[in-house]
Amino acid sequence: MILFLSHLAFAQDAPATSYSIEDALRRALDTSEQVSSAESAVSAANGQAWAARSGYGPQVYGQLSYNHAFETQYDYLQEQPFVDPNAVPKKGEAFNVETIFFGQEDTWTAGLNVDQAIIAPQAIYQTRYANASLDVAKLDLESTRATTTLSAAQAYYDAALASQLLTIGEATLEQVKTTFEHAKLAKDLGRQSEYELLRAQVEVENQEVAVERLRRGRDQSLLLLALVLHVPESSQIDLVSPLDAEAMPDIGTVAVTVAGVRDTSTRLAVQRAEKNVRMTKDNVWMVRSQALPSLHATLSYNQVRYPDDPWIFDKSDPLGESDHGTNDTMYVPDEYYEPLHAWHPNFYVGAQLTVPLFGFGRAYGENLTAKSVQHQAEAGLSLTQRGALADTRNAELTLATAEAQWKATAGTVEVAKRTYEIANVRFEEGVSTQSELADARILLQQAQANRAQAARDLQLARIRLALLPALPLSGSP
Repeated sequence: MILFLSHLAFAQDAPATSYSIEDALRRALDTSEQVSSAESAVSAANGQAWAARSGYGPQVYGQLSYNHAFETQYDYLQEQPFVDPNAVPKKGEAFNVETIFFGQEDTWTAGLNVDQAIIAPQAIYQTRYANASLDVAKLDLESTRATTTLSAAQAYYDAALASQLLTIGEATLEQVKTTFEHAKLAKDLGRQSEYELLRAQVEVENQEVAVERLRRGRDQSLLLLALVLHVPESSQIDLVSPLDAEAMPDIGTVAVTVAGVRDTSTRLAVQRAEKNVRMTKDNVWMVRSQALPSLHATLSYNQVRYPDDPWIFDKSDPLGESDHGTNDTMYVPDEYYEPLHAWHPNFYVGAQLTVPLFGFGRAYGENLTAKSVQHQAEAGLSLTQRGALADTRNAELTLATAEAQWKATAGTVEVAKRTYEIANVRFEEGVSTQSELADARILLQQAQANRAQAARDLQLARIRLALLPALPLSGSP
């Protein structure tokens, strides 16, 4: 923070970046990490919904596999008594077209498998659960945008208030300096005592300390605003929207437009709790559906080839002397060589019925857990509904109080100014004391500060009430 304030001091000569309240809100939304994270959550939930909906459609898989057999159950066919080891092999001997495909060393398989759910209860509730999760993510995004907008508005008006208080403090410092000069002149002329001069000097020094404190508060407020707006440290921020509730009476509408939230009579927090109840109910049925039968239609088409070596396409063998993966006594006649080396199709269409029978209490335990979560969600919904009513009433009372304070301070500043002017004239003419002038100055400073504070509170109360349907409940994370 100290480093930032030092950079801010060096940046006084740099061109200032002007921000109206609307500009600040838009920039805060465009650069907010929370909003970006909420948008990513919506994309993730949308992906999960697509994945869940895929359970209704066909699942198509391609397959290409290779197997090399080092030992098979058919190897005994190449031993005694099935094969005479002393026999002289001749072309065509020991060839049996019925057993030629058993026990081959190299096998290539390429095919296509299709699975289509016909009766899939679990997929129904998985889809409903995923859709509800997507709705919750969208509600969270809208709520995050509203929260970011309110936070940016608060940072903006806090900085505007701190700047206004600094201006008031600097003006008060000029007033006490003027009083000190008059007291010094009166002391030199013998019209006032040294006590009055020392009193005026103490007021000047105290006000200088107060101004430095206000300046530090202003710099800290600008720091927080810069963090919200993601403004570089070397930039100077110029707040162009006046701290005047009458200048922008429709600030609530502006905030809603910039945030892009919906005008709804039901709080998003309540809608989210309702969606959460729906999700827990779908989860209960999803758990129960695991005990229901499912029916799938299947289609499988593949081709198989038995080459002479591991390559998917072996070399040509015009002499027909390939042992075809057995031993040297297994010769293949010429008329069988090409068909045996070709791709051989397999085409199956079927159905699969799955019926859960026994799970040793797993389904009961999962159902008990899901029902408990559902009861918790229903209790949370009731609590959220009551909290929303209280939060709405509190926001309305806050706005009414802010409006009353704004109206109450409407004429106070002018009266305090007039009072100070009269007290200053009386002091210069020697009719009143310095204490009377100091009291009038304090009243003026308090009136101006109260007016600025009332403007800040009223604008924020208007924004909060306008964004209230999309904001989380007060005190909630």
